[in-house]
Amino acid sequence: MILICTHLMADYVFQTSKIALNKSKSLRGVVIHGIIVLLVSTIILSIYGLIGVLIAGIISVIHFTIDYTKMKARKYFRFGIVYYLIDQTLHLGVIIVCEYWFRSVVDEPIIQLRHVGVLNYAIIITLMATVITNMVLTDIYGDGLFTRGVFIKNERIFDSLLIILVAIAFNNTFVGIITLAMASVVFVFTGIKYFKYSRYQMVFKLMTFLVIGSAFRFLVNY
Repeated sequence: MILICTHLMADYVFQTSKIALNKSKSLRGVVIHGIIVLLVSTIILSIYGLIGVLIAGIISVIHFTIDYTKMKARKYFRFGIVYYLIDQTLHLGVIIVCEYWFRSVVDEPIIQLRHVGVLNYAIIITLMATVITNMVLTDIYGDGLFTRGVFIKNERIFDSLLIILVAIAFNNTFVGIITLAMASVVFVFTGIKYFKYSRYQMVFKLMTFLVIGSAFRFLVNY
């Protein structure tokens, strides 16, 4: 769970749209992202002492290798979502292997794993979900993801807030419905006027985020 948190923090929280765009096109971008991964991994995994720092180093080197190879192979992928899913599958594979190799030589973490789990959930349903949605949207409408960046201005924060609102709105059915209706109108209108999406693109994003937010509430209740 902590290894997954480390990956999510490095690949989503501390990776801006500009960094994502640069690492898909140049070695310099991959190096900058690799340094961020190393720093974030070292800070988080240092709770395990020297063995944690060693794990951070191994993960960071492999992460850099995957991203560099991905950058070189970008031209062979027609759809960005396929490119993205292969990348994340490889990173997850590294996490699983490291967990298998090192789980018997590390002590129990000093932090409560349920807190780490909440953080992981929050990142997955917001930052990760918005990245996937924008990539699918780009593949469908051919909006040039790798020329404009994954997000425009504060779009990522704007999208994430809507998903969070959906996830918490069901605490009260009546208030939740009213709140979601108002938020949906604002979301679509702002996306069209401020982020320059078409009406159909914003409706697609809205429906996707409604499903993601609702699914999160179901999983939490379950």
